[in-house]
Amino acid sequence: MKKIFATLALCAAATSSYAATLTFTETEFAEEDFSFVRFKGDEGGQVVTRVDTEHFDNALQIRTVDSSPRTSNAVLIHAATIDLSESLPEFFDVSIDFSVQPGAFGNGQTAGLLIKQGEKFFAHSFRTGTQTGLQTFTVSGLSSEDLSSLGDQDDFLDLSAGGQDLELGFYTTNLSGNGNTVVYDNFSVTVTGGEISPVPLPASIPLLATGVGVLAALRRRHGRKKAV
Repeated sequence: MKKIFATLALCAAATSSYAATLTFTETEFAEEDFSFVRFKGDEGGQVVTRVDTEHFDNALQIRTVDSSPRTSNAVLIHAATIDLSESLPEFFDVSIDFSVQPGAFGNGQTAGLLIKQGEKFFAHSFRTGTQTGLQTFTVSGLSSEDLSSLGDQDDFLDLSAGGQDLELGFYTTNLSGNGNTVVYDNFSVTVTGGEISPVPLPASIPLLATGVGVLAALRRRHGRKKAV
C-alpha cells in the first residue's frame, strides 16, 4: 500500500502551484499602451499628453486646467493584466518616477498602485509632496489588505482563482484645484505569488494507470502467497 500512496502524492504534487514573479513596466506611454479613466471630477478638468524632454523620455503628463478640485484618474497599462486562473498574486512591488510643477492654486498630488477588477477600482495611495524635481517613489510588499476601494467601501479585491482578471496601473488625484502639471515616467510593478500549473488530463492518465497497476500487482502477489 505504501507504493500506492506514493503514486497518489506524485499526482498531488504535479497539480500544485509554485512561486512565480511577474514584472510589468511602462516607459513609452504610447496611446495604444494605456487607458486613462477619470472617475472623479470635471471631464474637462485635465489634459493628458505625452512629453519628451531631457529629463523624461516619452513620459505621461497630466495638466489641470480649470478650478475643479480633486480630480481623480486611473492610468491602466494594457500589458499589465493578470489572469487569476493562471497566477495568484500575493505581494506587489511598485516603482514610478514623477515631477510636480505647481501652479498658482496649490501643488498637492497623490499617486499609487491601482488595480481594476471588473468595474471596481482599488488603490494604494501616497502623497508625492511639493517638490518640483524628479522623484522616484517605491513601495514593496503590498498585499490586498493595503489596497482600498475607490468606490463602495464594501467592495473587496477577489484574488481567488475564480476572480476576474486584474488590470494594473497607477492612481492619480489632484488635491488642490487647478494649475498643476504632473509628469509620470518609468512605471513598474512586480507581482509575487503562486503560479497555477494544473496537469492536463492526458498527462494525468498515465499516473492514474500506474497507481492502478501497482494495486493490481500487489493483489496478485498477495493471492499467490495465500495459495502457497
